[in-house]
Amino acid sequence: MKKFCTKTMACVLGASMMISSSALAAPEWTADSVYTAGNQVCYDGSTYEAQWWTQNEKPGSDAWGAWKKISNENADNTGDRDTGSTPNEADIPQWDSATVYTGGKQAVYSNTVYEALWWVQGEIPSQSAAWKEVGAIEATDPAETDKPTETEENEAPVLTGVQASITVTVGDAFDALNGIAATDKEDGDLTKSIVISGSVDMEKAGTYELIYSVEDSKGLTASATCKVIVKEAETVTPPLQIRIRLHHLTHSGWIIRIIPQRIQWYITKERFIPTNGIPTQE
Repeated sequence: MKKFCTKTMACVLGASMMISSSALAAPEWTADSVYTAGNQVCYDGSTYEAQWWTQNEKPGSDAWGAWKKISNENADNTGDRDTGSTPNEADIPQWDSATVYTGGKQAVYSNTVYEALWWVQGEIPSQSAAWKEVGAIEATDPAETDKPTETEENEAPVLTGVQASITVTVGDAFDALNGIAATDKEDGDLTKSIVISGSVDMEKAGTYELIYSVEDSKGLTASATCKVIVKEAETVTPPLQIRIRLHHLTHSGWIIRIIPQRIQWYITKERFIPTNGIPTQE
């Protein structure tokens, strides 16, 4: 009798693979009926699907039993419940020969999602009747995966008007930003964003260094250095006038103007009488 039951179950399982599921609503479950994987029944207001051969097992009575609840209301017995949506590979594990799969469990094999119809282990999904194909997963192109992400093009800002060196005089007014500007292709005018490092003491002669820098919105920078030479103011010596009174001049005398590195003789009047060896010309 045991051998007969085994053969009978095998025949029933084979027949269930060939016969299409009915398009009618699932029938009510009965204890004396034999159900094979994929058969659906209504019980206590819900629809259940058999995961393997079963008889006289109430649907929902055992979480690990032969029945799997698929709906809270009567559902069409469509057999393959493909909703038409593309399987999400990220939520489905890859098939593993050492893993035990019970009815309804899914696994990915060769870029295809398969669902176990009953308890199964070690059987390749594409070659076993214990598995049904759910849908193919589009293979990812390695070239697309490894393709570098295109970055947004950005050019560095440009500083203009910064001279290598300038010379000023102690006490002069000095504006470090006079004639200096910064522009950027993407951000436009960045003159107000210029930062100056260093300082110049206009009351003390010496050589000072100023560093100009600016940064755009993407973090690219530009910089330039200017050497500022502060020199002492030149001292201007005013002309020196010496009045020499000569006794023999018909008028008041000569005026001698002394200018640095040169002496000039000026006569106060057009007429005079030179005496005592006093030169009569410059």
